[in-house]
Amino acid sequence: MPRTAPAASQLAVPDVERVSLARGEHHDPHGLLGTHPSAADTVVRAFHPQATAVELVREGAPPQPMRPLGDGLWAALLPGVEP
Repeated sequence: MPRTAPAASQLAVPDVERVSLARGEHHDPHGLLGTHPSAADTVVRAFHPQATAVELVREGAPPQPMRPLGDGLWAALLPGVEP
């Protein structure tokens, strides 16, 4: 199975959470946004509702495109990086 399948499942966020974040009604936005452990990797999520593209910029690494998850939520997977 290609690497993209597990990565996509690690990035997934339930629809109800994405929608409540977009409406400004999420009960814990910091629990969803930012850097978090995910399986053996780390996921980074950001909320940019007007963006058409988002890049993750880390010190000492080239910019990494983030995937759109819908409703203005973007995510990137960082294999082997601890939060």
